[in-house]
Amino acid sequence: MPGIMNDYVKNGSVQIVYRDWAFLGPESVQSAEAARCAGDQGKFWEYHDYLYNHQNGENKGSFSDPNLKSFAKTLGLETIAFNQCLDSGKYAQAVADSKTEGIAAGVTGTPKGFILVKGKIVATIDGAESYGTVKPKIDNALK
Repeated sequence: MPGIMNDYVKNGSVQIVYRDWAFLGPESVQSAEAARCAGDQGKFWEYHDYLYNHQNGENKGSFSDPNLKSFAKTLGLETIAFNQCLDSGKYAQAVADSKTEGIAAGVTGTPKGFILVKGKIVATIDGAESYGTVKPKIDNALK
């Protein structure tokens, strides 16, 4: 991601659009909603990365509501607004819709990326591919 950000996003030649793929059960769904709530305060990626770096197994309590709220505090988010957002289910439908759209697009796992030109898929990123593998795909799409 850092290479893509530095080489393409910063100069405006590539736009990254993130979609949720909450498929590991209730904690996966709730953590996706929490990241969107952090996004309300401009900290989506910071929260997303914090979650990624603090995984501890699937649905074992690591991403329980109290922990998700604690993460927000750790990251300096305005906790009252964050907690209200998470408790309200504000993003529940958006997270569900994102998964439905992913299924329709053929997503079966994560990470999964699509490189589009004028709305058409020209290449995919399947799994944790290296920057050296992804860069030529982007370069070809930009030709």
